[in-house]
Amino acid sequence: MDQTKSSIGDHFKSLRKARGLTQRELALQSGLSFSFINQLERGKQSVRLDALMRLAAVFGYEVSLVKALPTAKSQGLV
Repeated sequence: MDQTKSSIGDHFKSLRKARGLTQRELALQSGLSFSFINQLERGKQSVRLDALMRLAAVFGYEVSLVKALPTAKSQGLV
């Protein structure tokens, strides 16, 4: 299992449980499939930007690409 997929899935699972939502309820609120939510939480599914934005909206977050993009310094180019 890919560690990044696993940690993203764990994060969304924690958020979902903190809100008292089932996977089916999260799927309905986000417009994503139950299967996608289930696989994401198990670390079996990568999350696309559009799906990330839908999930973030359910939990009241915004996705900031500026913070997510690697910088020249973080890539060792400076």
